[in-house]
Amino acid sequence: MKNIYVFILITVFSSTVFGQTIPSYVPTNGLVGWWPLDGNGNDLSVNSNNGTASNIVWGINRFGTPNTAAEIFGNSDREIEILNPIGISSNKKTFSTWIKFPTSYANNKYYNHIITAINSTVTAWSASNTLWYNIYGPYSGYVTQGMTNKLGICATMPLHSNNLNDNQWHHVVYIVNGDSSKANLFLDGVNYGKTSLGNINYNNWTKL
Repeated sequence: MKNIYVFILITVFSSTVFGQTIPSYVPTNGLVGWWPLDGNGNDLSVNSNNGTASNIVWGINRFGTPNTAAEIFGNSDREIEILNPIGISSNKKTFSTWIKFPTSYANNKYYNHIITAINSTVTAWSASNTLWYNIYGPYSGYVTQGMTNKLGICATMPLHSNNLNDNQWHHVVYIVNGDSSKANLFLDGVNYGKTSLGNINYNNWTKL
C-alpha cells in the first residue's frame, strides 16, 4: 500500500499579522497558512485557511508524534481541500512541505500529487488554471525517462536525481516567482535550480 505522509507550511511574500499559536521555528514574514495536520486540516495562522479533510488517515510525523501527519495517497480519494484561501493572491509564493514516501507501492499512478492549486472553479488540471507539485509514479513513460519516484512541478522534468521512495522524511521547498514563470526547488536544503512553469495564472486561486 502506498502512503505519503505530509506536513505542510505555505508562505507568500506579503505583510500580515500572526496569531500566538504559531511555533517559533515557523517563519512569520509573509505567512499565509500553517497546517500542523494534527487530526484535522485547520490552519493555525490568523487567516484561518482551514481545510476539509476527506478520508484522511492521520499518521506519525518526523518527530515520532502520532496524529500529526496525513496519509494522502496522492489522489483525490484522500485529500485536504481549502476553498477560497485568504492571502495567497500574490504572484510570488513559497510552499514548504515535509514528505515521506514508501519504498514500494501497488498502484500504477501517473502522478502522486502533494499540493494542487486551482485559480478558477474548474476541477480539471490544465496548464492555464492549475499549479501542482507531485512525485512521478511508475507509468512506463516516466520510467523510461528516469522520472519515477522524483519530484516534479506542473509536469516538468525533475530538477534532481534523488529517488524519494526511501521511506525517509524529506523537506521540499518550491519558490514560485510569478514574474518569471519559474519555480525554484530546494530539497533537503540543497538548491536544485529553477524550472519554467509556462503560462500559469498565479493569482486569485480559489482552491488548494
